[in-house]
Amino acid sequence: MSNMIRHAAAERCELMVAPAGERLVVRVDDDGRGIPAGGRAGSGIAGMRERVESVGGRLTVAERLGGGTRVLAELPLEAPG
Repeated sequence: MSNMIRHAAAERCELMVAPAGERLVVRVDDDGRGIPAGGRAGSGIAGMRERVESVGGRLTVAERLGGGTRVLAELPLEAPG
């Protein structure tokens, strides 16, 4: 969310957290500038991905239809191992 505030110039942000089977889904949508086409992940996104993957999760970051960005993290409800 700090990336959204610092870089996206978003006016709105929506946070959704919900269980989905054996996973927890965390979704953050904003209406900001979005991710530039062909742009690479900055250190903030890379750090989020590293933390999510370290617990067996998956992170996707994509431009939203109509503008803005969606960050979606799917995390296991139980620790791996």
